[in-house]
Amino acid sequence: MKTLLRILTIGCFIVITALPAQQSVIDDEGVYLMCEKMPELVGGMDALQKKIRYPLQAKSLGVQGVVYV
Repeated sequence: MKTLLRILTIGCFIVITALPAQQSVIDDEGVYLMCEKMPELVGGMDALQKKIRYPLQAKSLGVQGVVYV
């Protein structure tokens, strides 16, 4: 009897925790709340590394820093 009660309790817990995951992807104002597939740069990270060039003026002046994205 205790085993059956534990199984039912665990089953109810699983069902209850899964319910909030079924929320709408778009809210009332038409704003997306989550993205099914994240955007990617055409060509991937390799293309990004090939296209980024350090500005010549900054390089000659020794300008350095950290960029946070």
